Amino acid sequence: MAQILYDDDADLGVIQNKKVAVVGYNALARAHALNLRDTGVDVIVGVQPEDPTGQRAAEEGLPVAPIAHAVDGADVVALLVADSAQVGIYTEQVAPNLKQDATLVFAHGFNVRYGYIDPGRHDVCLISAKSAPSELRRLFEQGQGVPATVAISDDGSGRAWEVALSYAKALGATRAGVVKTTFDEEVEAGLFGKIAVERGGILMLMQYGFETLVDAGYEPEVAYLEVCHGLRPLMELVSDASASVPVGASASEAANAQADQRASVSESESAKASIGLEAMGLEEVNTALYGALAEGPRVVAPEVKEHMREVLTRIQDGTFAQQFTEDQAGGGQELRALSEQARSHPMRRAQETLKTAFGFNN
Repeated sequence: MAQILYDDDADLGVIQNKKVAVVGYNALARAHALNLRDTGVDVIVGVQPEDPTGQRAAEEGLPVAPIAHAVDGADVVALLVADSAQVGIYTEQVAPNLKQDATLVFAHGFNVRYGYIDPGRHDVCLISAKSAPSELRRLFEQGQGVPATVAISDDGSGRAWEVALSYAKALGATRAGVVKTTFDEEVEAGLFGKIAVERGGILMLMQYGFETLVDAGYEPEVAYLEVCHGLRPLMELVSDASASVPVGASASEAANAQADQRASVSESESAKASIGLEAMGLEEVNTALYGALAEGPRVVAPEVKEHMREVLTRIQDGTFAQQFTEDQAGGGQELRALSEQARSHPMRRAQETLKTAFGFNN
């Protein structure tokens, strides 16, 4: 069983006594920088001051400097730019300016796991918060936190775990709990979750459901509302930090669990909440519950698991990483083509129609 650590397991003073350079100021880097700053950590943001993101960081009260200058003298460097940009930035601006005993922090370990970044003798930590960056910041400001995974790739100093856990505590993650893992496990499982389920799997399930209804003569807008928009309550339940406690928590229990994320729930509510029925507020909950449990396996049939295993194998053996990296090196042509194909799907047109009609944000 994985080891889960909380506030009492981390010493905040470790990171508070270090200078931290946060490289980048995208949504994730912003959440890291502000949470660290508000916990009393000496933070500097590494971006060009004249860049719009640099201007925003300065407006929010953070010191800003070009990456090379921000890294120079920092005890901890958090490289929080996109995976596709990390290698160039690390090679050209970070590595030449790193202190000999500086610790590197990643939120995504893709480039370390697959060998595109070689940190040499530096301690290397992975701290991956399991929420959207906006949630990481919002819950921190409310005195709460989101769960995270923590891993160490290199620990030459013997103190990498102290730094990683202290950093996680400054983010607010240990308020909810952090799971000790490895770089390999975090990267492989994380990629699999996004590709096979969270992004790719759910997207294709929605598209196939939409197409099935439209092909049967249902209006596209009705199809969109039923197979796409109807997922929103479930996604909100799943992505809410309060739902990160036992999967079986009902909607009301999930709300209460924000104050105590280690709450337990009754087994009788497990099936309803696990498929989002409580969050939907359906009066005919037993109808949907029965249908989900009885008919669901006809849709996501056992052979789907075999396809998932194939995806996991491509992640584990580096095939996916090589394919992605080669596409990025070639200008991202395949990614652009796939993105355009997704945007042009009739489901998107129905979405745009309803956004205009009803003012949907999503």
